[in-house]
Amino acid sequence: MDGRKNETPKLWFRSDRVFRSDGSWFFYTREGVEVGPYNTQFEAEVESSLLINRLRGEPDIEDHLRIIQEFIWESVSQPTSLDNAFFTSYVVEEDNLAYG
Repeated sequence: MDGRKNETPKLWFRSDRVFRSDGSWFFYTREGVEVGPYNTQFEAEVESSLLINRLRGEPDIEDHLRIIQEFIWESVSQPTSLDNAFFTSYVVEEDNLAYG
């Protein structure tokens, strides 16, 4: 944060990444890319978290855009609705990471 110590303090507002449009759910990336559609809000939130995890540690915007493009292509080849086994394993993995 040393690079920001001379900046004037600002109040930042974050909006939700996940939104509904025309009956489907989408999310925005920090890079301004709209990803979706998904059948449920939960599905869009999970997919958003999965993408964020993939983007961690990649400092270059070009790498982010490549990873987002690959993510979208992979999701197109997947069924539009994820099954309960996937959600269960995802929630269990996240819970284990969060609480050890």
